[in-house]
Amino acid sequence: MAANACIAAFDQLGTSCEKPSERNRPDACRSLFVDTAAVGGACSSYSAGLLCAGGQGVCDPQMGTCKSLPKQGESCQPANRCAAGLVCEGGACVPRSGAGGKCLSDNGCQAGLTCGPNNTCTAGLAAGSKCNVTDQCAAGLACLGGVCATAAADGQVCVSDVCASGHYCVPGPPQQVCRPKVGANEPCNMPDSCQAGLYCDFSVGSLCEPIPTVGEACPSFQCAPGLSCDAASVCATPPGDGQPCLKGATPDCAAGLNCDAATMTCKPAGGAGSPCPTGNCGSGTVCNWSGVDPVCQSPGPAGTTCYGMDSLCLPGLYCDGYTNQCAAQSPVGGKCGGPNMCAPGNYCKCANLQATQGTCAPLPDTVGAPCDVLCAGGLRCGPQDGHCHKGLCAML
Repeated sequence: MAANACIAAFDQLGTSCEKPSERNRPDACRSLFVDTAAVGGACSSYSAGLLCAGGQGVCDPQMGTCKSLPKQGESCQPANRCAAGLVCEGGACVPRSGAGGKCLSDNGCQAGLTCGPNNTCTAGLAAGSKCNVTDQCAAGLACLGGVCATAAADGQVCVSDVCASGHYCVPGPPQQVCRPKVGANEPCNMPDSCQAGLYCDFSVGSLCEPIPTVGEACPSFQCAPGLSCDAASVCATPPGDGQPCLKGATPDCAAGLNCDAATMTCKPAGGAGSPCPTGNCGSGTVCNWSGVDPVCQSPGPAGTTCYGMDSLCLPGLYCDGYTNQCAAQSPVGGKCGGPNMCAPGNYCKCANLQATQGTCAPLPDTVGAPCDVLCAGGLRCGPQDGHCHKGLCAML
C-alpha cells in the first residue's frame, strides 16, 4: 500500500527543473527510501537527501557515505532535514515552539499552532474558519473543502493525511481512510501506524515495538531521543568530552564532539585542518568530505575549489558543477539551471520537466501558500493540492 501511495504522489509532483527522483520525493515515499548504512558507512545509493541509519542520517551524494543529520543548534539550509524532533529555522536546527514561543515560520511551531504577529506561535484557526491546508487549523481539526472541520475518525476518508488523535491515514486504493493506531506486538505497515512510545520495527516482521532505551537492542538503529545505537546494536548515551568513543555508534559522541582517531576519545569539534570523521566542525568551518580523511576547512570565496559541495563556499556562492569552483548565486529573476544556483530562500522555477534553464523565484514559507515543488522553512509542498504543509514525520 505504501508503494502505491508513493507512485501516486510522484505522478502528481507537477512542474520542476528535475525529473521525479529521490531528490524531490514526496512525504508518501520517505519510508520506502532509507539506506541500511550506519553513520560513517558507505551508502548503496548516491542520491541526494536519501535517509540512512534508520532515519538518523542522510547520504552524502559526493562521498557516498552516511552523515548524521544536523543536531540542535547546528547549521542547516531551509529545505534540509534536521535530527528527530527538530526543524530548520533561521539557518539552525531548533525544536518547534509551543504557544507563545518564538518562530520564523509556521513550521517552527508545534502542531495546531501557526506563526502569528510578532513572530509568536498562536493557536490555529477554529472550526468553520476558511483554510487552504490542515496545518492552518487548530489541533483535532482538518481543512476539509476549504473550511476547518473535525478530523476524520475510524473508517472515514482522510484529507491531507490527517486523522483524529490516535489514528493514522492508510493509503488506498480506492481511498485513504483513517484507522486506529496499533499497540505493542501488533502488525504495522507504516512508520506512523503505532501508538505513542512505539515504532514499527521492520526487522522483526513489521511489528509495533517499544522504542528502545539505554541498554536495549536497536536492530533497526532506532533509539529513544538523545541515545545512540552502537556497534553491538544496543542503545547507549553518547559519550561526552574526554570519554571513550562509542565505536560504530550512531552517533559515536555527543553533539558538537568528534571521535579522535588517535586516542579514541570524544573531543570538541576542531577548526580548519582538524579531522571530522562524523561531519562535526568548529564554528566558522565545515567538513570537506572530498578526501580519504575528511577535514574541517573554512568556506572559501569565488574561485575556491569546492568538490561539488556548496558548504565549502561562502554565503551567496554555490559550487559550480562545470568548473568545480565557487561562483555567485543568482538573485530573484536571475537565470538558473538547478536549485543551488539561486540565493538562499529561492528556487529555480522552470516551465516544465523538459526545461534546461529557469528563473530564480522566492520559496513560499507560509503554511497554505501555493507552491510548485518546494517550500521554505522545512515546509513540504503538497503534491496533490499544490500548497505548503508542515509535512509528515514518516521516519523522524
